[in-house]
Amino acid sequence: MEATGVYWRPIWAVLQGHFELLLVNPHHIKVIPGRKTDTKDCEWIADLLQHGLVRGSFVPPTDIQDLRDLTRYRAELKQAQCTVANRIQKLLEQANIKLSSVASNALGVSGRRMIEAIIAGEDNPEHLAALAKKRLKEKIPELRLALQGYVRDHHRFLLREFLDEWNTLAERISRVEQEIDRRIAPYEHAVTLWQSIPGMDRVTACNLVAELGVNMAQFPSAQHLTAWAGLCPGNNESAGKRMSGTTRPGNKWLRRTLCQSAWAVTRKKDCYLSAQFRRLAARRGVKRAVMAVAHSMLIIAYTMLKDRQHLPRSRWKLPGANQQGSSPELLREAPSTTWTKRHRRAGDLDNFRRRKTVNPAVKYGTAIVLAHLLVNIVHGAAHRELHVELRPAAMLFVIGVILLCPLIAMVLLWVSQEPLGLALLALSMAASLIFGLYKHFAVMGAGTQ
Repeated sequence: MEATGVYWRPIWAVLQGHFELLLVNPHHIKVIPGRKTDTKDCEWIADLLQHGLVRGSFVPPTDIQDLRDLTRYRAELKQAQCTVANRIQKLLEQANIKLSSVASNALGVSGRRMIEAIIAGEDNPEHLAALAKKRLKEKIPELRLALQGYVRDHHRFLLREFLDEWNTLAERISRVEQEIDRRIAPYEHAVTLWQSIPGMDRVTACNLVAELGVNMAQFPSAQHLTAWAGLCPGNNESAGKRMSGTTRPGNKWLRRTLCQSAWAVTRKKDCYLSAQFRRLAARRGVKRAVMAVAHSMLIIAYTMLKDRQHLPRSRWKLPGANQQGSSPELLREAPSTTWTKRHRRAGDLDNFRRRKTVNPAVKYGTAIVLAHLLVNIVHGAAHRELHVELRPAAMLFVIGVILLCPLIAMVLLWVSQEPLGLALLALSMAASLIFGLYKHFAVMGAGTQ
């Protein structure tokens, strides 16, 4: 049958277990435009099925479908709660209450206590600021200034309505989460496994179970899974020319969950995924980098569950990560799975590119040293042709300061000791200039007189 919204689900529930059912993507079985009716659609699908040209879509088991309904409903409730929170914030701004400028969460414990007091008729900033709890007590003077508003009865009425709606949504979310925890119990091993991935918490792991199930054999490879989720570039090529590779719609719930996890992992400092984000964001932009990190996280999740391979958080740390956030080398002790090999090659390529980009100080310092040595070699050859001999002390100065010191400075530049190398090079150049001026003008001028 053709997948049309949710209208296929009751028929699927009636026929399941009696026939071999195939749910078909309408995009794969489009008929010729201008000849489309429901009857012709049925005939066309039957004709394709007889010739084996119909590919069935992924339909999870019934218990996974029920879990999927719960997780998606929780996401919708969270969105509704955020909408109400924005309305509360907007109303507080209208009343000149700048609570969010002081408190990181205006609807935390302290924030709700203050809003309740405002609804009850309290308008004294001293009394409202005294309701702060825990660390917010350290900001009592700022709270007194932020709570000096102009609240009318109209504002109090709307605040009561919005706050009651926010509390009601919080209670509904709590009930839905309890039901999710009860139904997720048979798949706790997958939740625990996926929680070991940086950036994934329990909510994300439960969403992955609801959207993917726990049987990874239903996807031929990790690449098929990422294409189904809409996390890989699309193919649009004609006459040898590649057009826009916009990602396909895919599973919007799964893609949103993974993109949120990708944003979360970017704040870590010693993880390959955060290094991958920084590397790609500098070249391709933040949005593409987030999508690439989400793509990598889905491949990791697929491989870990398929191979039953648990990686503790300590194995994700990258000792070679620097403070600037450039891509570090991957942990060499990581298991030799497909995705680790791919990421290792990506890390090695990035290291090669970074080594290929030479620091300007190293480049110009090396050019100065080579030019200096060339000039001194030519100058020494001219002295030899003119039979101008130097004293032993002067010869030692030329060999040690004028010739060897620039070479040592160049070596220091290439081993990432730029300050020391530049200082030594500057001292050598200054000593060479003073020595040349003294020998060629002061001494020779005295001899001619």
